[in-house]
Amino acid sequence: DYNEKKKRWSAQVTELRLRERDLAAARLEIERLTADMAPGKD
Repeated sequence: DYNEKKKRWSAQVTELRLRERDLAAARLEIERLTADMAPGKD
């Protein structure tokens, strides 16, 4: 049972790490788009 919990926890940690990476990428994309839309930048 302990090993099963450990496996499940490990999977959740991996999932969170992937989600954080996706969020970081999305944040960079938003910053880039925002900078592109800034006035005076053509």
